[in-house]
Amino acid sequence: MTVPVSVVIPTLGRRESLLRCVRAVSSGSATPAEIVVVDQSEDDGLVEACLEAAGPVPLVAVRKPAGSLSSARNAALAVVGQPLVAVTDDDCEPEPSWLAAAITALDGEPNLVAVCGPVLPLPDPTGTLMPVSSRTSATSATFERTSEPWRVGSGGNLVARTASLRAAGGYDERLGAGSPGGAGEDVDVLHRLLRQGPIRYDADAVVRHEQKPPAARRATRSRYGRGVGAAVGIWLRGGEISAALVLLRWLLLRVRLLTRDPGELRVLAGTAGGLVYGLRARP
Repeated sequence: MTVPVSVVIPTLGRRESLLRCVRAVSSGSATPAEIVVVDQSEDDGLVEACLEAAGPVPLVAVRKPAGSLSSARNAALAVVGQPLVAVTDDDCEPEPSWLAAAITALDGEPNLVAVCGPVLPLPDPTGTLMPVSSRTSATSATFERTSEPWRVGSGGNLVARTASLRAAGGYDERLGAGSPGGAGEDVDVLHRLLRQGPIRYDADAVVRHEQKPPAARRATRSRYGRGVGAAVGIWLRGGEISAALVLLRWLLLRVRLLTRDPGELRVLAGTAGGLVYGLRARP
């Protein structure tokens, strides 16, 4: 069954992981009308390999110089040709029912602007890796405008109405991997999408994510805190006074978690640095 979805996969230097992701998307129970790969690498044979991995699913390759994750997603958003756009990452592997579950949710609630879902770890064959950016809740829920965006979903598992994502302004290129913001592009875009309408977290729309070495996980936590702080700073600089309440809720959450996980200090330190960056960031 082919569905009216453009699946967006930015990539930079992870050839084998990307090919695994493309194969997973193209072999799902619902296959997309197109896959858009944004290639920021210098791998001349990558596009041809992706075409082979995609099989009968049309593949659009966008080549651009190495840059941020947000700029890559925006480059894809500019060319997608379907009414729905699904975003995942090159180190992810969507489950076969991913798109089918998301579309069922969107069809069942026409007022929804997007669907997110669980991000679960892929198996670790070495026994030395740790889950990163996991989202494990098995309870579906619908989030409204006032919801904290970090409760809604993750950047590597988003299926949105294309018109809504474009109306929200796409991705803020001051945020995200490869930018001074470090991360936070998903928190930011979900925050702005919630102003377009409700977002559903659907427990059946599952994406799996590569586990990482412990050092990479520690760095990720710092960048995540920085990204949230940067996003809040940008909202405040833009005159969104209610962002102060979002920041307060974030800090209270991290302090509660700190009582059982000293690693939360990295998240809090990152948040402080990110807030300063966001407040100074130019439009």
